[in-house]
Amino acid sequence: MTALALAYSPVLGKFAIAADGLSSAATVPMLIDTDHQQKIFPFQHNHASIAFAIAGLGRTRTNSFNTVLEAAKQTDALIKRPFHNGYELAYKFRFNMTKVLEKALKEGRVAAFTAPSDSTNKTLLFIFYVFGYFKQKPFWVTADIIYDVADQTFSVISGEPDLKEFQFASTGSYPIQQMFYGQIPFDARLADRKYLVSENSAPLEAVYKFVETCALPIAREVDPWCRGIGGQIHAGELTRDGFIWIEEPKNLKK
Repeated sequence: MTALALAYSPVLGKFAIAADGLSSAATVPMLIDTDHQQKIFPFQHNHASIAFAIAGLGRTRTNSFNTVLEAAKQTDALIKRPFHNGYELAYKFRFNMTKVLEKALKEGRVAAFTAPSDSTNKTLLFIFYVFGYFKQKPFWVTADIIYDVADQTFSVISGEPDLKEFQFASTGSYPIQQMFYGQIPFDARLADRKYLVSENSAPLEAVYKFVETCALPIAREVDPWCRGIGGQIHAGELTRDGFIWIEEPKNLKK
């Protein structure tokens, strides 16, 4: 499970994004692929400065299919098309990704996904944050890609936060997210990391602290989901002027 956090401040006119770097084939037992997986991908073209970030609950790649590379290809192509706004681009992205996944499944480039034993036939595979500025206007779409085990098809549940207000969203640890929102008391084992997200929060500070907290070894005792979180944290800010890495992913291609 990826620790991923995205925040937006309408007052500052900027997004901030952070993610952990761990990529694993399984969490029980832990089979680590790498501890510096890039999960945030910025793109720039004329009137658009955008990015996508991915949290994978299913395997993101096989020997013949890579979800991240396919998402990057889609974004690179879509940013050059004449959409009216960023939301149109984001919704086209989510549509294209379901078709790419369905095609890969039919061609046998990915094995059939399975649902957890305690779930229904539908399971959440990937969470995408697609966000940024398109023609100087901010947009943010969250796309949850759902897989139906019974008929082997994909669907999407989308969300559009109100960008007239401060926004914060995250994946990783639900209990830690609740602590950051003040919905439950901070666990004593994380007392020195206590932080409360509010409309006055600095976006970069909020997202970085959340991911950093989820990646702590002690966090695995607080929430077992954190077993799959760790590695190098990478983070950046996105404004109308473009994306700036605050902490670059290791081996970032430039």
